Amino acid sequence: MGSFWNDYIKTVERHRGSCDVTYRTLVLGNRDAETGWRAKSYTESTKKAILVARGDTHTALPPGTYVRSDWLILLPPDLSPKAYDQLKTAGNVYFELEAVRERMLTPDTVEYHEVDVSKLPFAPEPEAPAGYPYTYPHAYA
Repeated sequence: MGSFWNDYIKTVERHRGSCDVTYRTLVLGNRDAETGWRAKSYTESTKKAILVARGDTHTALPPGTYVRSDWLILLPPDLSPKAYDQLKTAGNVYFELEAVRERMLTPDTVEYHEVDVSKLPFAPEPEAPAGYPYTYPHAYA
C-alpha cells in the first residue's frame, strides 16, 4: 500500500478514532430459471475507510477532494471498489458505492480511491434461502 494512504489514515484515526468498516463486495451468481435474475450475495472483509458527509468541516482532506453527493468515502489503494458494492459502519449504517475515482499523486501509483456513495435508508434484506425465487423478508425471517 502507498505510504500516502498509510500516513493519512494514521492521522485521521488519531483525531477521529478507528476507521474500520466492513466492505461488502457484490457477487453475482447463477441466473434464476424462472425470472432470469442473477443470485446476489456479498463477501465481507474489514478495511480502513474515511467517511465524509456533505457539509462536514474536514480540513484534512487531500487537495482537490470535495463531497460531490451526500457522502464521500476514501478507500485504500489495494482495494478495487466497484459500483454497487457496499460498506457497513460499526454503527450498522449501510452505504452503496456509486462513482469510483482513482487518485494519484504520481502518474503510475494509485494513492487512494475517492468514492461517491449513497446512504441506504435501511439494512439490506437478508439473503433468501435456496429455492426462494421471490424475496419477502417476512417469509423466511
